[in-house]
Amino acid sequence: MKKGRLRKLVKVEQYIQERIKNEGCIHMTLLDPEKKSGYDCASIAKAAESGGTTAIMVGGSTVASGVEMEDAVKRIKAVVKLPVIIFPNNLTSLTGAADAIWFMSLLNSGNTYYLMDSQALGAPTVKKLGLEVMPMGYIIIGYGGAAYAAGIKHAKVKKDSNSPAILPTAENIGKGEYPITRFLYMYLRSRPTGETKKYIDWILSQEGQMIVTEVGYFPYK
Repeated sequence: MKKGRLRKLVKVEQYIQERIKNEGCIHMTLLDPEKKSGYDCASIAKAAESGGTTAIMVGGSTVASGVEMEDAVKRIKAVVKLPVIIFPNNLTSLTGAADAIWFMSLLNSGNTYYLMDSQALGAPTVKKLGLEVMPMGYIIIGYGGAAYAAGIKHAKVKKDSNSPAILPTAENIGKGEYPITRFLYMYLRSRPTGETKKYIDWILSQEGQMIVTEVGYFPYK
């Protein structure tokens, strides 16, 4: 199979497996039509194809409009020969313009909607649209602000086998007891002066730290 071309009638999953077998690893490009217009998505997809990406995934965490989703997919398919795969976040992600869809289950979610409910609700539509369905186990591991954890179950983490398991609560993080934390730094070329110093001082002020808390992170003190 020629690199970067999807042979007609070859299933998307088979194509991906062949690319992995031949190349060892692959790259896929994910485009979010709510962050970029359909026109911009098409332009990025074309550049990604030229760069050697294996497939174009469309979707993400914010897609709320089926119209925007379908427009983006159609524009992308008009300029690339790669398979276009839906990276679903909800039922609004479904469109028959795509070649395939990931059957995704958010494995670290405590909300059954993300584990199986939305998949069951969408299955009849997926079948009707004739989309190829490919399995994916989707798990997120790492530090994230509390603002991004809606519906996600926090796991207790141990520093080592002899340490107690700690939840990522504001109190535990503030005390430095939760083991997966890091500070966010601002790097400057020199000691701040003038307007730059005013900005840094504002970030560290009570007002600035309140905004840090509002967006889901934790104040430095």
